Amino acid sequence: MKTAKIGLLGFGNVGGGTYKILTDNKQIIEKRTGISPEIVKILQRNKKKKRFASADPALLTEDPDDIIKNPEIDIVVEMLGGIEPATSFMVQAMKAGKHVVSANKAAIAANYGLLTETARKSGVRFLFEASVAGGIPVLGFSQRKCKDRKTGRHGSGDGQVGIGCGRGFAFYRESLRAV
Repeated sequence: MKTAKIGLLGFGNVGGGTYKILTDNKQIIEKRTGISPEIVKILQRNKKKKRFASADPALLTEDPDDIIKNPEIDIVVEMLGGIEPATSFMVQAMKAGKHVVSANKAAIAANYGLLTETARKSGVRFLFEASVAGGIPVLGFSQRKCKDRKTGRHGSGDGQVGIGCGRGFAFYRESLRAV
């Protein structure tokens, strides 16, 4: 069975939850995909902070290079939040030949072009569906209900998921074309 060696950038609520899902459901994932997920390293910026999940201390690091420059790691999952240093870490990981998964709306919105172009040039995948997943149920409704006055295109009127009837729709349309 193939093993996917994973590095987690972040071990807060999202990172801890991701760790628990991958470890608690390892056998199910293996059965459904034929791939065994293995967490190799976890970036935890503050080791003293109380965590949602606990991991083997040998997996924890305060140095992002232990993940980004680790030749053993295939996939980096970024869960730091904010634009920086998250964007820089994702770009470095891609340039190091690692696939990157992120749900970081801020970093992706601010640097979408840079991230997708870096992934393309590096020959790796950049998966960011989780950053827009909250908008998926609204997309069908909004495409039927909200029409952009300038372009005549249909879009969303739900500001909570960050899609507007104008410029926001264009961003999501381009994002959806990229996947």
